[in-house]
Amino acid sequence: MKSLKRLLGGVFFVAIGVIFALNSLGVTDIDIFFEGWWTLFIIIPGMAALVSERDKTGSVVGLVIGIALLLSARGIIDFFTILKLVFPAILVIIGLSIILKKFTQNTD
Repeated sequence: MKSLKRLLGGVFFVAIGVIFALNSLGVTDIDIFFEGWWTLFIIIPGMAALVSERDKTGSVVGLVIGIALLLSARGIIDFFTILKLVFPAILVIIGLSIILKKFTQNTD
């Protein structure tokens, strides 16, 4: 698991470095700091934890919140609509987690 996190971190820095280099050379004009870029600090760790952690509930909650905030920052969904839906979505995710844990446990 630790090697996967190191790999993802390394790939991230290589990608950012290549993008900065290509922008500096005038090959591309990629704007890394798009509207809502800060939500990636919620989304990326959530995705990494989804792959590496055994209990996926916290990862899914983090992803839902991060993606909802990204959609809000991009103007796709209204922020107040997200505020109304985040709490029910978290409750549904927790409930599904409890149900799925019950079915996946070994009861010998």
